[in-house]
Amino acid sequence: AWGHPLMVALEPRWGGSYPQMAQFAETLKPYIAERPMAAIVAAMPQVSLANQFYRAEKWREAEAVAKEATRHTTHRAPYYDAGVALLRQDSGNRWEALMYLLGESRFPPGNAYAARQRGHLIWELTGDVDWARLSIERAVELEPENGLGQWMLGGIHAPQGRVDEAETAYR
Repeated sequence: AWGHPLMVALEPRWGGSYPQMAQFAETLKPYIAERPMAAIVAAMPQVSLANQFYRAEKWREAEAVAKEATRHTTHRAPYYDAGVALLRQDSGNRWEALMYLLGESRFPPGNAYAARQRGHLIWELTGDVDWARLSIERAVELEPENGLGQWMLGGIHAPQGRVDEAETAYR
């Protein structure tokens, strides 16, 4: 979107501030009806703040800001942040986390960690092994060197009697 470089320049890590980002976001809002991609840029103050909370491991704050951001944008980051922040809390709703991680999966290329978490939640909450396998396979596709993804893939194949595929994944 045309305002993205300007919004990034206003991030606190580059010498700007969240109030400056919010002020710029307000100037974009009148254009959203004509230029829907402007909504992605207009939500960047929330996206950036949610990410800051996420990196600081302030899970409740990250969850709240990221969830609000998903209401205003199709940016992938707040879906990831909301889903993972929910999982990092002992009291986090796992079904709700799955919903946000499914939202994250709509945006290419996707994130391997999110795909592994999604696969695990699908398997755990629904028992749908075939559906879970799709997410785990995506995680392995994104990060073939990740041993956990390979282990999960083997764990999906083995109970289905797909021993050869399980052994290949476990190697």
